[in-house]
Amino acid sequence: MSSEQKQIPEGKDSKDDNPLSVDDFAATPPTTMVIYDDYYDQPRQPKVLSVKDQYSLGYSYFCGIGVEKDLKKAVELYQVAAVQGHAQAQCSLGFCYEKGIGVEIDLKKAIELYQAAVDQGHDQAQCNLGLCYENGIGVAKDLTKAIELYQAAVVQGNAQAQSNLGLCYEKGLGVEKDLKKAVELYQAAVVQGNAQAQCFLGLCYEKGIGVEKDLKKAIELYQAAAVQGYALAQCSLGFCYEKGIGVEIDLKKAIELYQAAVVQGHDQAQCNLGLCYEKGIGVEIDLTKAIELYQASAAQGNATAQSGVSRLQKK
Repeated sequence: MSSEQKQIPEGKDSKDDNPLSVDDFAATPPTTMVIYDDYYDQPRQPKVLSVKDQYSLGYSYFCGIGVEKDLKKAVELYQVAAVQGHAQAQCSLGFCYEKGIGVEIDLKKAIELYQAAVDQGHDQAQCNLGLCYENGIGVAKDLTKAIELYQAAVVQGNAQAQSNLGLCYEKGLGVEKDLKKAVELYQAAVVQGNAQAQCFLGLCYEKGIGVEKDLKKAIELYQAAAVQGYALAQCSLGFCYEKGIGVEIDLKKAIELYQAAVVQGHDQAQCNLGLCYEKGIGVEIDLTKAIELYQASAAQGNATAQSGVSRLQKK
């Protein structure tokens, strides 16, 4: 499975309170934060933040909530909380090491942190580690372990795990193919607003996979996911607008949606937009742009784009 199809949000633990406002804190060493008097602007007695507050402040820096976004500070605070056994901090820090957010990529550390959080029953860590086992990220590929971890997270209502496990049932990955279960899991995640599940369920309705074909529902689901910035949904919806599948043909919208997905590096959108520039579909013919898009897509292994590169190089 491609990583694009399996988003792993850094996420906030639903069990935690809202992240702190950092207006009352100044970043001194990450283990202590000095509270300042609003009137005299003089420091009071240093206050040692609780581990929960350290995580919450790190999350605020990660997202730029009430403070300028600072991934380095976020990682520092996650590290302080993770060492103290805070499961969400362990999971979030693991994600940073997996993706290289604020730190160099270190898959070994990522797996260790996910495992530490999994040992505490943390649902997002179960989902993230499950994905690692599914795709062999930092560990040997093991679909059995992946399914076990997804199922453990699904029991806790984790929407991303529901979507990931649904795809496993749809494709028969580590389990027997069961389209009914796949659709049920997608629907459970859709109720929670999961963009990936919206996109995957939209595809089921577009193609009649496990459900009766319903293009209206497909478009609604693609739109819901596209609004959240999910690249595959943007590409799929763009194709619907290009070809008039469940909607009136609207080449302007098609191009806009392809471009939104291309910005995220989506290979099929790059390929589709390349064809538009090659053939003059919704845009003026521009073979230079077309071959650039084909090449970007081909570099990701897209066979159709590879054919496009060969075709244009012969002209």
